[in-house]
Formats: sequence, C-alpha cells, structure tokens
Amino acid sequence: MRPFTAVRRPRPSRSRRGITGALAAVAVGAAVCAAAPQAATAATADVAAASARSASHPTGPLGVDASRWQSPGSTTGACGSIVPDWRRVRDTHRFLVHRAAVTLADGTNSVDPCYRAAAVAARAAGLYRGAYMYVRPSTTAGSAAASARFLVAATGRLQEPGDLPPVLDLEVSGGLTPRSLQAWVRTWLTTVQRLTNRTPVVYTTPSFWRGAMADSTAFHAYPLWIAHWGPRTPSVPGGWPTWTLWQYSATGSVAGIRTDVDLDAFNGDAAGLRAFAHPSTTISTTTTGARAFRGSTWTLRGRLTTTGPSSAAAGRAVKLLVRAKGSSAAWRQVATTTTSAGGAFAFVRRPSSAWEYKVRFSGSRAVAASWSTERAHTISDRYAAEVTATTSATRVARGHAVTVRGSLRRTASKPPLTGKSLRVYTKRTAKGSKWVLAKSVRTSAVRGTYRATLHPTTSVSVKVVFAGSTANRPDTSPVHRLSVR
Repeated sequence: MRPFTAVRRPRPSRSRRGITGALAAVAVGAAVCAAAPQAATAATADVAAASARSASHPTGPLGVDASRWQSPGSTTGACGSIVPDWRRVRDTHRFLVHRAAVTLADGTNSVDPCYRAAAVAARAAGLYRGAYMYVRPSTTAGSAAASARFLVAATGRLQEPGDLPPVLDLEVSGGLTPRSLQAWVRTWLTTVQRLTNRTPVVYTTPSFWRGAMADSTAFHAYPLWIAHWGPRTPSVPGGWPTWTLWQYSATGSVAGIRTDVDLDAFNGDAAGLRAFAHPSTTISTTTTGARAFRGSTWTLRGRLTTTGPSSAAAGRAVKLLVRAKGSSAAWRQVATTTTSAGGAFAFVRRPSSAWEYKVRFSGSRAVAASWSTERAHTISDRYAAEVTATTSATRVARGHAVTVRGSLRRTASKPPLTGKSLRVYTKRTAKGSKWVLAKSVRTSAVRGTYRATLHPTTSVSVKVVFAGSTANRPDTSPVHRLSVR
C-alpha cells in the first residue's frame, strides 16, 4: 500500500500497484498518472520530503502493512517460500494490516496469495490483524459493490477478537470525476459495512483526497488511515478531526521481515487499539436444570460481557440455537432476544423432548462475535400430584370459622411436596354461581400439609387447587359442601 507517485522507486518490486509484478506496476502508475495528473503531481509532493527513512516519530502503538511483496518469490497464484516471521515482528509491533485483494489493471479482482497464511500466523503470534483492498474505481455499473463483495468473500466478516476493520485502499481515481468518485467510494464503504457490520477504514494520501475527492468532508463516519511520509505529524484532509492510523514510512526495516515494509502507527494508546481491534465478548449461561419436564417451562439465562466498554454489551441481539440432544445435526436457530443494559438475557422454552442449546452473538461494529458453551437437558414427564382436603365441619353458623386442611403429595410413592402454593376456592350453591378465590396458602416445609380458615356467610362448596409446578402436574381436591345455618 503506497501513496501514488509517478516516480519510480529504487525497489519497484515492493510496489502495491497490483499482483502482476514490478513492470506492470510502473505501467499502471503511468496510465493512472495520465488519467489523473492532478493526483499524481500532488501525491509526488506528499513524499518529496521523505528520502530513504522517515524522520517521523509516532508515539502510539506501532504496526506494519504488508502484501505478497514481503514474501520474496511470490507468483500470481502462490505465496513465496520466504515469509515474514510474525512472532519476531510482534516483539516490536502490535498490528498487521495485510493486503487481501487487489483490482488489477484489466479491472478484474484478485486475492493476494499470501493473505490467508499471514492472517493465521499473525493471529497465532498475538498481533492485531486487518485486511485491505487496493481498488481501481471504474465507471462500470456495479463495480464498487462488486469490489466490496470480493473483499468480504476473501476475508470473511472480520468478527474475531483482534480483527481490525476492513480497509479501502484508495490511491487512484480510475478517471472518475470527484463527484462520481465520491459516489463510488460511498457505495464501496456502505456495502462492506452492510456485509461485515464493521465500519471500514479509508486509506489515502492528503494530496489524492484533496484533488481526486475534491477534499470531500462527507466521510467522517469512517476512520482515516493517512499515508504521509516525512513530517512529524501527518496532514489531515477532508475536514477529518484527526487520523486513526498513520503510514509514516514506506521503507521501514523490521526484525522478522526480510524486505522493506510500510510502517504505521495508531493514534491512541494500547487500550484504544484493543477497542479498535474488536474487543472480545463472552457469553455466560445458566439454566433451571439438567432435566426438563414436558409441559413445563425451562429457562436459559445468560449475560454478554466484553473486554471493551460495558455499554457495548447492551441492547445486542443474541440468538438461541438448538439441536436434538446427542445429535450431530446442524444447529438450528429458534429464537432471538435483546440484551438488557447490563448485558443480561433469557430464553424461556417449553420443551417436549431432550435438546442441546447454544447462544450466539454475531458481533457488532464495536465488539467481536462469540458463542456460549453448550447447555443441554433430558426430558421427563411431570409427576402426578394429589391434593387432599377435609373440613372441620359440614354445618356452621353464619360467619363462624371452619378450617380446611390437607396435604399435597406425589401419588407414586407419596413423598410430600413442600413449600408449594395452593388456592382455596368457594362457590355459592345458587345455580350459575362461579368459583371464587377465598385463600392462598403454602404447604409446610416438612410434611407438605396446609390449613386455611374460612368464615362463610352462606352455604358454599369448597375445593383446593394445585396449579402444578415444573416437575409436578396440577391437581384439584374433592369438593366439600359447607351448609350455613
């Protein structure tokens, strides 16, 4: 990734003009110069202050950007055998942005043959890593969206912890007018943003932006990666309040890389870079138990947390996926909910068979995607329950007390059901009367017994109802008649 210049550099094989090699790079540079002389002239001025080494002294976390040119021996379809040692690079630098794709001079798009291996190795080395695409804007209908889709197909959605946002490498205009180029760039950026849910970065030079893009101020929503070699601080075009990344040298020397390499800096501290590079998220979950009962609810609760700002876990969509317990079938999404301000969520199910569950957060522009650990339950039928009831009298004086007592047990082996809620209902004897709640009681903590005192003023029927629980089926006691004198 180099700012455009018509001046041939001492190491032309380092050019990022495309994947066809040094001679094609110079030819393309000349063609683009003819198409956009104002950009070429201004861009040359950008780099005139830099000779072999940059005199810049950035203070933020340092990184490099690379392509197949950092793997000597690369061919169009394969990466070279001499690849950078990213673990050694990690000793002095914190991030790598590697070219993932490039638009060739004939307008076709091509994947950098070194990208995938470099991304894997950089991650293993502990580097934050990103991907860029060198584009050639075109008047061809749909070319911006097609280019954006090509990049995402090569990189994926970049949702893992440590993934930097995707980058638009904008160095040539393709002969477009500033207005047409702005529209092309906007389409590319919004397409990538829609496909990845990440906010892309714009890489450019001060002179190119001020010339080819008419110094547009309409792209502030996208972080700026400015290429400006030489000065102690870069020039920021387009009214951006500041830069996010700065390519401050194109001829850097880094232990672990055998060729010259572009040097970059992040505008912030280590915590800021970590936040920019997609902080990780974690989904913790608990359930109501390892066994569910048919006809009863079973709840999976959880919380989404992040190493980034806590607010990044609020209001996020999380998905519940299921498959039959013990199955190797594909996971199937069955529900979606939104996290609370504290990142909490819950899924309430009423299963009829045994299932395995996972919760998925697909990531956002602020934080990375994550999966929960698996949760599962067996399935059982609810136990049959029995409510007994007796009354202390069958005939009472108006308003006098009468006691209803009994117990709640499972019918199989008669164990008491303790601490369960029961409801005592009464109904007048007149035709058309309805059952009315008279008392709510709870069974005792040891024997599962209960008692309730009524003061009837007219003759009534009495029954006691157990509405059921997670493991126990509902039941109703026999009906008793109370006559009032």
